[in-house]
Amino acid sequence: MHVVIVDNGRSKILATDRYIKSLQCIRCGACLNTCPVYRRSGGYSYGYTIPGPIGSTLAPSRDLEKYSSLPFACSLCASCSNVCPVKVDLHQELYLRRQDVVDEGHLDPTKHKILKMTTWLMSHPKLMDFAGLMARKIVPLLPRSILYSKVNAWGKARELPPFPKNSFKELYKAKRGSK
Repeated sequence: MHVVIVDNGRSKILATDRYIKSLQCIRCGACLNTCPVYRRSGGYSYGYTIPGPIGSTLAPSRDLEKYSSLPFACSLCASCSNVCPVKVDLHQELYLRRQDVVDEGHLDPTKHKILKMTTWLMSHPKLMDFAGLMARKIVPLLPRSILYSKVNAWGKARELPPFPKNSFKELYKAKRGSK
């Protein structure tokens, strides 16, 4: 006779030290209220019973392939970890889940290439500054047919915000220089 314990996948989480803190969650919703991604997208976009940062770490423990996109629906700002009353280090768990997704080969190849290019660009600050300057100058001049094409899935339901005149770095330097 084979005995199965119905524990909603908790045994799987208990088997690893990486995600055990997520089992301490009391479902208070503090992470949802502070998460900028959740506040913008809402709960239905997560496709899992438990939305938000805690759901984005619990869902992949149930089925990593099916919920492989959820750990990437996070800016890793750590706001969720900062407000958690039971001190679940959610942003760290989501970062580790991202690694699991990549290690298990569940990351979309296009997304993988884009992330590699972004990593390279961000590791070259002068080039990143130049790319930002060019984007602020060129993107507002592009025709809508290019900005909102089939290639831009994000733009299907959203408008780009107006581009700022100066980068954050430029504004910060100007503010520091004025003191």
